[in-house]
Amino acid sequence: MTSDELAELIKAQGLYPIPVEGDANKFDEPVFAGSLDNYFAAVKVLGAKAILVYTNKLEEADFVYESDIDDEDGVWPDEEMSGPLEPVRSVKQEWTPTATTPAAAIDSVEREVDLAAMNPSLAKFKRRIGSEYAFRLTAVSEPSNLDLRIQEEWWHDFKAEKDKAIHKVREARLAELEKTAEIESTKARQLLRLVEELINDPKFVVIPTQRSMKRYALEKYPELASVADQMLTREIQLVSDRIKAKGLNKRGR
Repeated sequence: MTSDELAELIKAQGLYPIPVEGDANKFDEPVFAGSLDNYFAAVKVLGAKAILVYTNKLEEADFVYESDIDDEDGVWPDEEMSGPLEPVRSVKQEWTPTATTPAAAIDSVEREVDLAAMNPSLAKFKRRIGSEYAFRLTAVSEPSNLDLRIQEEWWHDFKAEKDKAIHKVREARLAELEKTAEIESTKARQLLRLVEELINDPKFVVIPTQRSMKRYALEKYPELASVADQMLTREIQLVSDRIKAKGLNKRGR
């Protein structure tokens, strides 16, 4: 069905179709549960004279996975799936970047993915780009507006294949994040050994505050700037405690 065909059906019922912009997949309650013919009968009972028609078309963007790591929460937002899939490992539960996670572990992940490359079964739907796949009808009446959702059957098939592709993307990204995070954490631990060695630096051990110790360490070893701030601060605290325990901070006083 096309929007033109739908408009003719509405007119045949003595109602006026009004094409409007908006998402055909978003609805306001109540939503009619029944066929198109029964919907027409219901809206007449409600006294409606016009029906707003929202239309969605398949676009190139529907073939691209753009979900990004959330800047505040450090996780990918959940996306609606059209049906059941194999249980996907949860990014939120299994790998959540924290303040100690090196930024490179997050930045290394691709921001956009061609879903057709992840699931070749999606490629056949590209010929439908520009085609209408969903309609939302909103009958405007005094007692209450009434919505009806219409979706093309091929759209359900597309969504099922798209969900499979997203599932693969999430698994691949999670694996890449875990691998990169481990590599970066190893590099960070190696750099933090430089802080441990400062316990042998006579200028460092007599510095009175941890803030000043941190500043001294960064000036002496600029490469420490690549370490997550929380990790570096924690290491400074540990080294400071060792210095005090051994009384090294009292030298030269």
